[in-house]
Amino acid sequence: MHEKPHDFIVIGAGFTGLSTAIHLKLAHPQKSVLIVERGVLPYGASTKNAGFACFGSIGELADDRSHMSEVEVMKTVELRYNGLQLLRKLIPDVEMDYEQCGGVELFKTKDEYEEAYAQISYWNALMNECVGPNVFESVDQELHGFYPKAINNRYEGALNPAKAIQFLWARAQKIGVSFLTSTEVKSYKEKDTIVNLHTNLNLQLSTKQLIFCTNAFSKDLLPNLDIHPARNQVLVTKPLDVNPLKTCYHFDKGYVYFRPIGDRILLGGARNISLQEMTDSYGNTSEIQQHLVQFLHQHIAGEAEVDHWWSGIIATGSAKKPLIGKSTDKISFGLRLSGMGVAIGTFVGKQVAELHI
Repeated sequence: MHEKPHDFIVIGAGFTGLSTAIHLKLAHPQKSVLIVERGVLPYGASTKNAGFACFGSIGELADDRSHMSEVEVMKTVELRYNGLQLLRKLIPDVEMDYEQCGGVELFKTKDEYEEAYAQISYWNALMNECVGPNVFESVDQELHGFYPKAINNRYEGALNPAKAIQFLWARAQKIGVSFLTSTEVKSYKEKDTIVNLHTNLNLQLSTKQLIFCTNAFSKDLLPNLDIHPARNQVLVTKPLDVNPLKTCYHFDKGYVYFRPIGDRILLGGARNISLQEMTDSYGNTSEIQQHLVQFLHQHIAGEAEVDHWWSGIIATGSAKKPLIGKSTDKISFGLRLSGMGVAIGTFVGKQVAELHI
């Protein structure tokens, strides 16, 4: 099955890779499309994120604006919005437990809140055309240790990323995309009209077009691209008698995030407090764990016990925008989603596929 050169090989079975493969197969139904995934199941951030729609908060947008132009920031906002619309077009809300519940940004002090509040009109005016009216609004909040006023983004949402990936995987299979799992591409070489791939299984694959959708894990095979991995750690509590959370929450420019999952609390992030998190290695560090547990007990639920931890690896770079393009006539990529993969992954995949249409 894998001896004949494929028309397309997509490396990575996350949101971007699955979307790329689906859109390629829909555009070229007679051509062969193979997804190569190094895990038994998708290995990257698509299945190890916290399930936020990743639409953004004023604190995050203002931070982006400090080192990006207004035009660049708004292009990213539009990409997030269009990406979420495409995601919900590809996957029915009920199939991924999607809920547009809003996202509340919290502040420690009155000054911090008022600084963000003063920007509501500015950001709402910018978003009116590409997103909709009144994206941000001031709301009351009751969580301990925060200022009683907060800012809600009504477009934020939550979903089950594992169910979303499962649905996309099944859809890809249904239209004829092939899968090869537990297979890691170690190297590749272009020869004439073909790209030959060497894998961890000593399995030789070849393709007419090779597409990288491996996000933070692309540096070894594409060393010239501006990609820097970063790890986010996440905890989930044991069931609570009463869950104090009702929606999604963001704090510290979006670096800390938490939400309810039934009678449990999910809390993650804080990678900005430690340089150890600039890594492509999964795992947990005591510094981040202690910080998140202290945050949990101080601000959310003092008696909550942690049930389990996990970590996910995102890709960052000098600019907060995806890398989409070709390095040669036979090598293309859709990478560096900057922690926005849920929102933009499917749209980036569509754009990568369009390079071949």
